[in-house]
Amino acid sequence: MSNSFKEITLHNDASETTGHLSGQGGNLKLGGSGSQGDIGLCKEDGAQTIHLDGGDGNIHAGGAGSNGDLRLMNNEGNMTVHVDGGSGNLKLGGAGTQGDVILCDANGDTGVHIDGGSGNINLGGAGHNGDVRVMNSDGDVTGHLDGGTGNLHLGGSGTQGDLDLKNVEGLTTVHVDGGNGNIALGGNGSNGDVRLKNAGGEVTVHIDAETGDLILNGASVKPADYVFSPDYELLPLTDVKSFIRQNRHLPGVPSGHTIKANGMSMANLTMKLLEKVEELTLHMIRQEETINELKRK
Repeated sequence: MSNSFKEITLHNDASETTGHLSGQGGNLKLGGSGSQGDIGLCKEDGAQTIHLDGGDGNIHAGGAGSNGDLRLMNNEGNMTVHVDGGSGNLKLGGAGTQGDVILCDANGDTGVHIDGGSGNINLGGAGHNGDVRVMNSDGDVTGHLDGGTGNLHLGGSGTQGDLDLKNVEGLTTVHVDGGNGNIALGGNGSNGDVRLKNAGGEVTVHIDAETGDLILNGASVKPADYVFSPDYELLPLTDVKSFIRQNRHLPGVPSGHTIKANGMSMANLTMKLLEKVEELTLHMIRQEETINELKRK
C-alpha cells in the first residue's frame, strides 16, 4: 500500500508557507516568508557537495573532496558542455556541435564571438570597437590591440614594447625593440633581408643582409646607357670647365646646398654618377684618338 499526495506544504513556526511541492505542476518552491530556499546535497559521510543558495541565487558544486563538475547533454545523451571544477576549465562543443561563446550588449547585439568551429575570436561590430587589453600585475595596460584604429600598442607603464618573431625552432629571427627603437632582422640561421614592393607587388628595394648589398629597381632606376648613343650631345670639356668655375659643381648634378636642403634619391644620384663616368670615358677615348693621330703625323 502506498501513500499518494498531490501537494505538500511546509510551514514555519508562524504557520507561513516556506516550502511547497506541487504534484500537478511538478514544481518545488522553497523559501519566502523570511526564509531562504536552499537545497543541500550530501554524500555518504554527510559532507555537503552541492548547495543551491536561494538567498544569493548561486549554485555551489564540489568541495569536501569532490570536483564540482557541470555536464550538459544533447538530446542523444552526448555531452556538449563541460564545466570542470577540478581543472577550472570550460569545454564547449563536440559530439557534432560547435563550442561557440557569444556575448551581447544591452541591445542584444553580439559584441564578442568565440567560434569553436573555425577557431576564431571575433571582437566588436554592432557599434563597438573590438579592443584587447593586456595588463601587468598592477593592473596597468602594457598591450593594447585597438580594433577601432587597427593599431597594436605595446609597452608603457614601466615596460618596453618589444615584439619577437620566431622560426619553427623557436629561435628569434625578428626583434622589434620598443626601448631602443631598433628593428633587428635575421640571425639564428636566417638572413635579415628587407624587400620593399610597389603597388604592383614588384620589389623595388632589396637590402641583402648576407651580402650587404642594396639593390634598387623600378622606374626610378634609369641606367645611363643613353650616353653611348650616337646622337648623344657630349658637352665639350671647355664648357664643363666654364660651368664648374661658375657653379662649383658638375653639370646635371645638383649642388651640395640643394642636396642638403631637399635631399636626393640614391638611385638618381648613382645613375647620375654613372652618367658622368661614361661621359669621362668618351672624353678619354676621343683624347686617345687625337693623341694617336698626332703620333702618326
